[in-house]
Amino acid sequence: MPCNIIALFNNKGGVSKTTTCFNLAWKLADEGKRVIMVDADPQCNLTGLTLESNGDELLSSTYQNFEQVNLYTSLLPAMKSTGTQIKAPDLPKVSGNENLWLLPGNVRLAEVETQLATAMSVGGILPAMQNVPGSFKKLYELVAEKYSADYILIDMSPSLGALNQINLLSADYFIVPVIPDIFSVMAIQSLSTAIPKWLDWDRKVNQLGMFNDQDLLYKFEATEPKFLGTVIQRYRLRKGMPARSFEQYFHYLDEAIDDIFIPAMRSNNLIPEQSQNKPFSELRLAEIPDFNSLIACSQAARKPVYVLSDNELKLTGVALETQKEKIEEFKKIFSEFSDRVVKLTT
Repeated sequence: MPCNIIALFNNKGGVSKTTTCFNLAWKLADEGKRVIMVDADPQCNLTGLTLESNGDELLSSTYQNFEQVNLYTSLLPAMKSTGTQIKAPDLPKVSGNENLWLLPGNVRLAEVETQLATAMSVGGILPAMQNVPGSFKKLYELVAEKYSADYILIDMSPSLGALNQINLLSADYFIVPVIPDIFSVMAIQSLSTAIPKWLDWDRKVNQLGMFNDQDLLYKFEATEPKFLGTVIQRYRLRKGMPARSFEQYFHYLDEAIDDIFIPAMRSNNLIPEQSQNKPFSELRLAEIPDFNSLIACSQAARKPVYVLSDNELKLTGVALETQKEKIEEFKKIFSEFSDRVVKLTT
C-alpha cells in the first residue's frame, strides 16, 4: 500500500487537532501500520507532547538533540535556494511505540509562513521561492520511503495561511476536528470558502506555468485531498449522552456540513467515491468526549489515554477502577476511529 498523507486541519484553534493526531497515529501504529507524525504548526505543540522532557527545562535535552532534525531545517536547501537536494532526516522514534516516528516542528516555520504568503500573493511565485511549495511534498515522499511508512499525519496550525495551504494541497486526505460550539460552525463555513479558493490558486498558477521552469528541483503539483470526515470532541457526557448544551451544536454542525461544506467539497471533487452519498452523520469518524483528568496523565506520560497504566494514573480503589473503565471506552473509540481511516484510505 502506498503511503497516505492525512492532514488534520481546522482554522479554529482549541479543537484538539494535536491530541487527535497523536492518539490516532499511535493507534494506527499499534495496529501494525508504520506512521510518521509531522508537526507543521509553528507552535510545536505536537513536538512538545511527543518528545521526552527532563524536569522543567525550557527546552528539553531530547529536543536539543533533534533541533537540527525538524521540518524547518529539513526544508532549508529549498528555502535558501542552495541548489542542493533535500534529504530525509533521521527521525526520532516515539518512545513506547516501535512503529511511530515524529518529524518535529520548529518555531521558525512562522518565517516560512511570511515568505510564502508574500510570494504567493503578488500574482506569481517569486523566483527565490519557487522550489519551496513543492519541497514539502518531496520531503514527505522521502521520509515515507526511508521509513516504509503507511501513513503520514500532518498536524496543522489553526489558520488559513500559506503554510497550511501548501500542506493541505500536498495531502491525499484531510480530517476536520471540531468541538460542538458556535465557533466551530463558523469555522466550517469559512473552510467551505477557503479550500476551494486554494484549489483555484493552484489551477491558476499551473495555467500560467509558474512551476514549469526546467531548473526547478521541486515542481509543485497539488493533489485533490479527499475529505475523510470530522472528529467531534471535547464535550461532556451526561448519562452516557452528550449534555444538552452540547447536543444542540451537534445538530448545527450537521446542518453546516450537510448544507454548506459537503456541497463545496463535492463541487471540487474532494469527496471520496465511497462517501459521495452519505449524510454528514455517517462522515463522523469519531465522537470523543472530554478526557477530563485523563489528559493530564496522558501528557505527563507522553502516551495516549488508552494505554495509560495503573501506575501512571496514580489512583487506587474505586477511583482507579472508574478511570480504567473510561480508558477502555477510549480504547474502543480510537480503535473504531483508526479502522474507519484505514478502510477509507485503502
